[in-house]
Amino acid sequence: MPYFNAMSIEASLEAVEAEAHREGFRHCPRCGYELPDNLVICWKCGAVLK
Repeated sequence: MPYFNAMSIEASLEAVEAEAHREGFRHCPRCGYELPDNLVICWKCGAVLK
């Protein structure tokens, strides 16, 4: 079983969270799925994006 450093896991989580808030993406108001901001329909649930 591999050994994981708690600091590297925390840094990885911070990087993922920062990437989720980058420009050019938004979250579907119905299901919360992250989508490119140029879409008009959610890939996951089919909701119309405003």
